[in-house]
Formats: sequence, structure tokens, C-alpha cells
Amino acid sequence: MLHANTLALPVANVATVGRRFAVAVTMRPLICRASPETAEATPPRTRTARRSFRENTRLTTYCPHGMFRLVRPSPTSVKENRMYRALLIAAALGTLLATGAQAVTTTDLVNQVSTTSLQNYLQSLPTYYGDNRCFNYSIVGNTYVNGAQHDIMRDKLFTYFRQSGWTTFYDPIYITDTSGNISSGANIIAVKQGSVTPDKIYFVSGHYDSTANHQTGFTSCPGADDNASGCVGLLEMARIFSKYTFDSTIIFACFDGEEQTINGNDGVTYRRVGSIHYVNKYTDIIPKIQTMVSFDMVAWANGSNRGRLESGYSQNTALDTAIENALTNYGGLSYSYNNSQNYSDHVSFANKGIPALMLIEYNWTSDPYYHTTSDAVDNPSNIGWAYYTKMVKAICGYVSDAAHLNGVAAGYAMAPQSSGTLTAQATNDLGAYLRGLVK
Repeated sequence: MLHANTLALPVANVATVGRRFAVAVTMRPLICRASPETAEATPPRTRTARRSFRENTRLTTYCPHGMFRLVRPSPTSVKENRMYRALLIAAALGTLLATGAQAVTTTDLVNQVSTTSLQNYLQSLPTYYGDNRCFNYSIVGNTYVNGAQHDIMRDKLFTYFRQSGWTTFYDPIYITDTSGNISSGANIIAVKQGSVTPDKIYFVSGHYDSTANHQTGFTSCPGADDNASGCVGLLEMARIFSKYTFDSTIIFACFDGEEQTINGNDGVTYRRVGSIHYVNKYTDIIPKIQTMVSFDMVAWANGSNRGRLESGYSQNTALDTAIENALTNYGGLSYSYNNSQNYSDHVSFANKGIPALMLIEYNWTSDPYYHTTSDAVDNPSNIGWAYYTKMVKAICGYVSDAAHLNGVAAGYAMAPQSSGTLTAQATNDLGAYLRGLVK
């Protein structure tokens, strides 16, 4: 039976598993006894015994578990002495390699983006023929009512982010328009705090509301591509990023009401409702946002193997270049540019002076299912899974590089599970939490 601070070190072959290294000994076992020194036996008192003790305990090495003393078995032969020296070299090499065992690169994260995972997420959400996630779909009295599956989508997104261990909030929206009509909704905000510069924020969004306003009198709007695809991309990154640490803070937002405009009685025109609400409410946090990317419509089957960068009203060279590089290096895609008109959530941030753009499928204007009842996950001509995976890999690579991936998490505490009821979580003060990060 070994001492509590003792490890059996079997030795002989050095196995390499990917980028990880392990030393395994198949020869006669040696004993690795850990410090502190008080764990060692008291040296014998006789000269012969002391000499034997010194011979058996004279060499010490270090490993990730602390200092270990290699104890030579006795008696020894010339062959055993050679093997013992070889062991010391192997142990030292293993120690050096072990210190880099936790090294990780952005490519490691990008390679974890899974088509199967994207399918599982998208197909678990209300993105099918007949589903309706419209914000302000109908009105009863002076109160707007959202589509039947709107709140189901909201709550599932909230729960998935929580299941990946991210700090997640509902950000409630209540707006009264100039006619006295009331709209309500909620953004979903998921945060991963940076470990070095938490006051620097990298922000990526999708929107979870949908519309089929290219068809008169629509009763459903499944919005699988526009824009459940962007929200699911965020879920996939959240799943992967949960295992790693970053210098800077990352915020993923699934905005509500992107497809709608409300003229508020507060004098604000809420074009892109959820993002306008966000930038107007958290004004003291906005200057901490380094870049913002709207990930919107990224999965159409005819994406033509390229991504399209839609800037605010003028291109930001540094951000554009970073997204270009990510599309090429991580997504294997080419790219094109366009200065956007007054649409999509990146414009809300660009208007506040933040470098912002939208990453979208290249020829989205030719998408026959755009804003129709056929933008459904069960429409076999709609979602191009291979292209979609490449787009998610590209944004994953960009965020990892921008926020500066710095290591593997020692283990993350799973956030409490929630049924996703808005009333319960609306009491969380997102503003106070964010201000605590950047103070």
C-alpha cells in the first residue's frame, strides 16, 4: 500500500495523444513520493544504512503535481542504473511537456463546431412550417400580442445558454407607442466574463423574432434562416466556449423585435426594437464594447460559399479585416462588402460609435424563402448545413481571437437550471451586473 502522498510511476513508453503527452512506465515500478519533506521517513542512523538511504533518495524532480522524489529500487544492477537514468530523463521531459498540456488555440475551438450540434439545436426550436415567432403579431384592445411560438423560442434560448454555464438574463422590453398601444418582449443576454480585461466587451447578436411580411395575411413565420440560424450559432459557440477562458468579456445577445419598428411615446423611433432598447438603456456600458457583430441569416442552402459583410454606414477597416481573416482562415469562405441601409441590429450600435457590422449569407437578397412562410427547417431546400457550419466556424474563430483565448477552464460551475419564466428572471438586474464587470 502506498503512502497517501505517493504515486506509482510505471515507466517505459512515451505516448502522444494529439497535443497531449503522457509518460507510462512498463518496466519495474518506481515510487514517486511527494513533498513536503516531512512526508519522508527519518534517515537511518547507521553509516551503511545512511549511504543506502542517500543512494535511494538523492534525486528530485518536479512535475505539475508538485515536487516528487524518485526512489530507486534496491539492489541495482548496471542495467537497472541505466534504466533509472532513462527514467529521470523521461520524467523531466514529461514534466516539461505537461506544463504545456493545457495550451489551446482558436483552431481547437473552431474544430469543435459541429454540424450535428447545429442541427440538434435548430430542429429543437420552433422553426417549422406553421410556427409563428412574430413580435407584435396582432393586437387585442391596446395591447400587442406576439406569435404563438415567440415566447417558447425566448425561453428555450434562455435555458440553452444557462445549460452551457453562461450568466444569462432576460432583458424585458415594454414600449408604449404614440397611439397608446403597448408592446412587450425580451432580449436574451448571455455573458462570459473575461479573466484579464473584463471591462473590454466583444458583442455578437442574433435576433429570434421572425416575420413573413412578403406574404399578405401570413399566419406563420418559422424564420429558420432569418434568424434562428444566427441565434443557434451563438448557442453553439456558448457550448464550446464554456470550457475555456478569455482575456475579455464576451456577450451574446438574442434580440427581440428586430423585424419591427415602433414610434414610442418617449420620442424614440424603435427601428430594430430590441437592439435600440439595449443601447439606449445601458448607455454607461456601451463605450466598453470593442466591436459588435450581428450574425443574421447565415444558413441558406445557396450561400455560394462566401460570406457578406454589411457595415453600418461606413466600413471599419480593422473589424472588416478581422472578419475577412476569420471567414478565410476558419470558415474556408470568401467574402464581399456592402454598406447597409438602415436595417439589422448592428446599425443600432454603429449609431453609438461602436465598430459594428452584420455577417450574412452572400446572396441573401435572392433567397426565395426570405420573409415567407417557407423559411422553415423542414423545408429541404432551405438550410445548407455545410455552408452554415462554415459560417459558424468563422464567427467562432473571430470571437476567440478578438476576446483573446487564454486557456482551458479548470471547470465551470453549471448555472442553475430554469424553466425560463420571464417573471422569475426579470428581477435580475442586468445593468448592475454589467456595471460590476466594467467598473
